[in-house]
Amino acid sequence: MRIVGWTGGIASGKSIVSNLFKAHGIPVVNADIVAQNILKKGTGGWKKVVAAFGEDILLDNGEVDRAKLVLKLWIKGFSILVLDVPILFEANMDSGLNQLLSFGLILRHNCRGS
Repeated sequence: MRIVGWTGGIASGKSIVSNLFKAHGIPVVNADIVAQNILKKGTGGWKKVVAAFGEDILLDNGEVDRAKLVLKLWIKGFSILVLDVPILFEANMDSGLNQLLSFGLILRHNCRGS
């Protein structure tokens, strides 16, 4: 199976292209939805993250505070951390990075006159 990375900024057409893939029977995994479901309060993923990093990473409503979780990962001493942020530059999260990777898909549409 070939696995293709798909990324882009806000309003870049990601959803449109993802829907085109789906329309042709190609499965698409939306990482944002997966991450939200894994960290949803009370789920197995939520329990494991809270057990590993402590309850101080939780918001008042019990959901995981992702910013606090990332900070804990840095403090814990991981030698590498990959930030998957579709709007990395727009959110001004590019400063302090050691390396930047960008993946994308270029679609070419050839129009032929009749």
